[in-house]
Amino acid sequence: MYRVLAVGDRVGAVVFNDTDMSIFKPQKSQQNVMRILEEIVLQNNQLKAETNAANPGQFGEALKRLVGRSRYAAEKPIYGYTPICTHCRVR
Repeated sequence: MYRVLAVGDRVGAVVFNDTDMSIFKPQKSQQNVMRILEEIVLQNNQLKAETNAANPGQFGEALKRLVGRSRYAAEKPIYGYTPICTHCRVR
């Protein structure tokens, strides 16, 4: 991630586990990268191997939120979800 910052690109993320989800807008800052890494550690520590709390729909929900925040809609539906282009509001 630091190489990306060094060339001036932005870093963003969708970090999720079975119960929580955090979305980080792309930014050109080392502070944002550190917040993303801290969130990964936090959510990883919340996972419990001994419980049966897996949420298979969480990945699909993360994709929906990510695509919903993107500037352009995907050409094909993702898991039956057709995103709306936030730039032109076309489905």
